[in-house]
Amino acid sequence: MSLTDQFKNGSVNFLKSHRLIMKEIAAADRFTRKAQGNQVFKFSMNGHIDFQIDAGSAADAANLGLKTLSIIPAAADAGVRALPWVSPDLTKAAAAGTYMKLDAAARWFFTGPIEGCFIYIATRPTGEVYVFHVNANGLTGAANTTAKDSLVRPILAAKGLTLHQRLAHTDYSQLGSTCKGFVYGWKLAGQWRFHVHSLRMVGKTTQVTPTYSTFTPKKFEKHIASTVLPAQGAL
Repeated sequence: MSLTDQFKNGSVNFLKSHRLIMKEIAAADRFTRKAQGNQVFKFSMNGHIDFQIDAGSAADAANLGLKTLSIIPAAADAGVRALPWVSPDLTKAAAAGTYMKLDAAARWFFTGPIEGCFIYIATRPTGEVYVFHVNANGLTGAANTTAKDSLVRPILAAKGLTLHQRLAHTDYSQLGSTCKGFVYGWKLAGQWRFHVHSLRMVGKTTQVTPTYSTFTPKKFEKHIASTVLPAQGAL
């Protein structure tokens, strides 16, 4: 059975025994940036994609035992959706983000890699699910959090969305400040389940700590309170 099939058959158990990172999304022609509102860009799919897990580069496999997850083009709809991230232009704003609605045919979702980004999961009463990926540079601490939350809040209000899950940097960097991870979700019996997986890194994000053995994925349900964003005046 391929690594990809092993992941599909039981992602949580797979990640308990494999060190896995997500590669940058390269299938740029499969995504369309639809609109911009306050530095948050709406993305939609204009082509089919799938995901693939392999043993990584020769150096990764030999030195780190590291495996990689890549978003790849596909000829037909495999039910896979992915959300690229954007880097903020510090001359215009301190934060920027992307978001997308998961359509009815979606079965798998990926966004990342993440090293400081926040991820937000929101829904409408009709059952529609939206995912936001927000990045901020040049700000730290409470100012960083405020900048990210402030980008998402107006879109939630405008679209009538209720925020259910919010992943902050501290939620996936409990192994230390230098972590690299990704968020993924899968739809089972009509319900989405979202997880985050993270690895502690050495120096720049090119090496996994050799002494680090395995990291159990943190379920959003266990590690992030199901709550709405605080009101503007509370930030």
